[in-house]
Amino acid sequence: MLLLVAVLLSQAPEKVAGATFEKTNKPSGLMPEHQRVTVPDFGKLDVVNVAAWEKLFAVEPKTKDACVTKSAADLKKALKAKGVPAANKELPTLGCLDATSYFTVQARRVKMGKAEGLLYVTQWFIEPTLTSNRELQAWFQGFTADGKTYVVGSVPVKAKGLRDDGGPLVNDTAAYQKQLDEDASMLGKLGAADFEPNLDTLAKALEKAQLP
Repeated sequence: MLLLVAVLLSQAPEKVAGATFEKTNKPSGLMPEHQRVTVPDFGKLDVVNVAAWEKLFAVEPKTKDACVTKSAADLKKALKAKGVPAANKELPTLGCLDATSYFTVQARRVKMGKAEGLLYVTQWFIEPTLTSNRELQAWFQGFTADGKTYVVGSVPVKAKGLRDDGGPLVNDTAAYQKQLDEDASMLGKLGAADFEPNLDTLAKALEKAQLP
C-alpha cells in the first residue's frame, strides 16, 4: 500500500511557477504558470494552457503571435497532416526557442488520453557543430483534442553509429548542410532499438501518461 501511494504521488502533477515578460525581453524558455507531470520510462512533460501563454506575451503582440499563436497554428497543421513531417525540416515549436533544429526523424504519432502528438528525434543547434549523441534528443509535442492545451517534453537519446561529440565549429556552410543531411538520413534509417532509450519504449511510456 505504501509503495502504491509513493508511486501515485510521484506521478501527481507538479505546479510550475510562471515566468514574467517585459517588452524587449528574450522570450526563449519563458512559460506561464503550468503543470508538469512525470512519465515513468520517459521523463517530464509540461502541460501548458495556450491562452495563458499568449497572455504572458500580450504586452508585445508580435512576440505573442510569433512565439505562441502562429507557432501553435503551424504545429497543429503539421500534426493534422497525413503521414509524418519531412525529415529535413524543423517541426514548429512554441516559445521561440533560441536555437535551430534541422531535422525531424523517426517521427511517430502517439495518443495519450485526451492528447495526441508526435514523438520524434532531433537536435537543437546554437552553433554550427555536427549532430552528436551528446546533444541528440527525442521530443514529444502535441495538443489536447480541443487544441487549448500544449503538451511538450524531451529526453536525451543516443543513436547507433552516430559520433559522440559535435566537434569544432564548421565554417563551410555547404559542407555543413551536406553533413547534416547525411546524418538525418542515417538516423532516419535506424530501427527503434538502435536508439538508447529504445524509441518504442518511449512511445509506450507516453501512451500511459496521466495528464491533468
